[in-house]
Amino acid sequence: MNARNVLRALLLCAAAFSVPLSAAEAPLKIGIVGTGSIGKNHARILAELPECEFTAIYDTNAETARDLAEHYGAKACATLEEFAALVDAATIATPTPTHFAVAKFLLR
Repeated sequence: MNARNVLRALLLCAAAFSVPLSAAEAPLKIGIVGTGSIGKNHARILAELPECEFTAIYDTNAETARDLAEHYGAKACATLEEFAALVDAATIATPTPTHFAVAKFLLR
């Protein structure tokens, strides 16, 4: 299974569990936290998937977030709070030790 299929499967699961039924026909609003090599790869794949609307990017390095957001037509967010308000689901592409804290914040 390639990365595109894995992300598509994860998006469909996220849609099934987190998006209200009234929004079922709308594309899933998704964003990326982290703009390193994995985040850039996720951005490339998400931009190609018709099941989602790639809406937001957050990174502690605002310049790299802005550059990637401009490239894909997403919004570069200044805070994780702003990011959370714009997405239904997220991929967390930060260093592994930070995954729990980011996920915990986004799930609130």
